[in-house]
Amino acid sequence: MRVGYLGPGRSTFGFEAAERFFKGEGDVEFVSFSSHTDVCRAAGRGDVDFGVMGVENVIEGMVTESIYAIDKLSRAHGLKISGEVEVPIKLFLFRKQNDGSAPTKIYAQPVAQGQCSQKLAAFKKANNDIPIESVASNSKAAEMASKDPSCVAISTAKAEQEYELVRLDPESITNNTNNFTRFWIVGTKRAKSTENDKTCLLINLDHPKPGGLVKALAPFAERGINLLLCTPIPIPGRKWEYTFLVEFAGSYSEQRMEDAYDQLCASGISMDAPLVLGSYPAGTTK
Repeated sequence: MRVGYLGPGRSTFGFEAAERFFKGEGDVEFVSFSSHTDVCRAAGRGDVDFGVMGVENVIEGMVTESIYAIDKLSRAHGLKISGEVEVPIKLFLFRKQNDGSAPTKIYAQPVAQGQCSQKLAAFKKANNDIPIESVASNSKAAEMASKDPSCVAISTAKAEQEYELVRLDPESITNNTNNFTRFWIVGTKRAKSTENDKTCLLINLDHPKPGGLVKALAPFAERGINLLLCTPIPIPGRKWEYTFLVEFAGSYSEQRMEDAYDQLCASGISMDAPLVLGSYPAGTTK
């Protein structure tokens, strides 16, 4: 089995998510890609059996690149969500060797900088306000610090072994200890239904109509289907217009879910048939 994830290297949260979800699956080859779009494209074309992509962080919100990618590839190649896994976000300060000398620079991915802003500011102040250089990924930060002993990196726990680094602080330096990112598992194979499923849709509403969103959700509420997530995703090239990504508790294979979907389609509220991105087991259950 081949599984695509967002790299580079094996120090990204994307790799951790892939490793967590497919643990115990036997012979798994993990394949690194440079973007979530590339992960989706590879899964849609069959270059990998599954792709793993970050979709939501409890602090930063939705990863719009992932939504755009699966929207496009679902329509073009029948790509579906078949699972999800949550990964705790823990980041650490690393150096090639902790010899006590003053560091000269910090390498950090921009999102990581924001999520570690408090302890990062204190570290900078204690070290003559050294500069921060933004890099593309946590792996890249670790790689660059491994090549220059005078520099420090913010990266994941896996970077310690992969790049032979030393932690400057044994604890995570993130601002929020309850920080998680949710990852979707995508592929052309549909997941088997369980007793704890979610169903995800993309709905394009006819925006000039008042109460459109309420009317779109009503068929599900009337049938006792719990709404788990409803978030607007900007439509590229269309000013102040949005696609709504919604998640419900339950599987599309349930008759009540199918009936609610059919009623939504018949209502005329949606500009086209809502796109079913998939039904999949909630959490880390496969």
